[in-house]
Amino acid sequence: MSIYRNQSANLHREGFPAVQTDTGLCQWFQNGKLHNPNGPAVTSKLGTSMYFWRGINIPKKLWANAKNGMKLPEIIAITNLELRRCIIELVGIKKLVSEAQVVDTNAQSGAVLYKFEVPNDEACQFIRVLDGSIRQGRRQEYFLRVPPAMKTAHEAVAWTFKKKEKEYNPAIET
Repeated sequence: MSIYRNQSANLHREGFPAVQTDTGLCQWFQNGKLHNPNGPAVTSKLGTSMYFWRGINIPKKLWANAKNGMKLPEIIAITNLELRRCIIELVGIKKLVSEAQVVDTNAQSGAVLYKFEVPNDEACQFIRVLDGSIRQGRRQEYFLRVPPAMKTAHEAVAWTFKKKEKEYNPAIET
């Protein structure tokens, strides 16, 4: 049996299984959680395969759909929030944003308000914001869900700080 751990003693191995047994069981771990972005995180000689994303078990059919480019309506329809988050990470937020409608932009902050109509449900809106600090040479971008009643990017950003649009006027954003 082979077992690999990182400096924090978590099961971890980049690009290869962290656990391999003599019976043919292979398990892929990242920072102590079952995870393999390229395929099953658990395999056996018997043909068993299970897919995991950061410790969350992803049904095989859902994994295949995500890898084949799910569309935003299919992803929004996933009712399990943990699974939905995993699938969004698998598909990539940038691809999903390309399917949404831009409602408003705020040139000063770089915020963009997106809207996506969800069949048989209320619209889904989210705001793209940029972190004020620079990390690894660039500003990190985040996508935050906001209520569908938001009309402007500024209003949506203010809402994330629990403020009304008129109350939110920072001199410096960090």
